[in-house]
Amino acid sequence: MLTIRNLDPDVDKALRDKARREGKSMNAVVIETLRAGLLPERKRRFHDLDALAGSWSADEADCFDRHIEAFSSVDEELWK
Repeated sequence: MLTIRNLDPDVDKALRDKARREGKSMNAVVIETLRAGLLPERKRRFHDLDALAGSWSADEADCFDRHIEAFSSVDEELWK
């Protein structure tokens, strides 16, 4: 168990705002924030694209799919 005393009001507000925005508990936000600050390589390694998940509209997703369509075909000449 951990108790944090004398937390800067600006930090407290930022944590509360983030918890409210993300629909998470303060405990979860504090743990994630500490982990990201203390173990940044772990965050980068496992959660790089979390902010993008579910953030595109259907039109944006369709546009993306159209633009990457060429990457799903194999050029047989390159494999000879």
